[in-house]
Amino acid sequence: MDTQLIEEVIHNEHREIDVRNAQRDLIILKYMARRLHSILYQLDQAEKQGSEQPLLRQVQERWGRNHRIVIYRQQELLQLRSFAFVGFIGKRKGVLQPEVVEAIKQTDQKLVAELVHAPSILSYSSLELPGGDWCNLVVLADSGAKMHIKNSETHIHATHHLAHDYYKWIRLHNGTMPEGLDPVEMRLLSTKYYTFHPDQQRPSLRERTIPDPILAPLGRETTYDNRRER
Repeated sequence: MDTQLIEEVIHNEHREIDVRNAQRDLIILKYMARRLHSILYQLDQAEKQGSEQPLLRQVQERWGRNHRIVIYRQQELLQLRSFAFVGFIGKRKGVLQPEVVEAIKQTDQKLVAELVHAPSILSYSSLELPGGDWCNLVVLADSGAKMHIKNSETHIHATHHLAHDYYKWIRLHNGTMPEGLDPVEMRLLSTKYYTFHPDQQRPSLRERTIPDPILAPLGRETTYDNRRER
């Protein structure tokens, strides 16, 4: 993995809402997807046939950075078909209250456990980035599965009560994986850029929508900015 690329993605303060960063993020997400694919083929026979869910793998990346991979539906992940994905990269604030850090940690662990009961959630990976930031990749059986996460009480609590105190900005990507995990091809369909402000509870939002080249080959890229509504 290109360490310099990760440094540029997460540390360039002036480009957190620059649309060019979506393609840089996609490189990291593809790396995570390839790592997931390799882990699937490293499972032993007992793990492949076992009923224990989820399967958890902790991988040490370069410079000692952690890469946690949670596998919920291993057989589905090996199928050669289209998947949907959600990618998340967030920049932490410089000074954080210990109770906020602990609340984020507990919320993440709770969400991992809750997603076992969501049949269309296939995997959930978290890669540690420089400065204690993280990139998350969720692979879904279909785009409708995003509602399982969005409607989760744990996710709602994190979004409305913790994100403002923890993050400076968030980039949230939605897309498809037309061939599944073999080979890894990821197409971005939309990116939401959230920027949190000290004097506002609600973050500002820019949304970039990219037409699917198959479903809408003649469509146009559009951008929405809620700052214009203020």
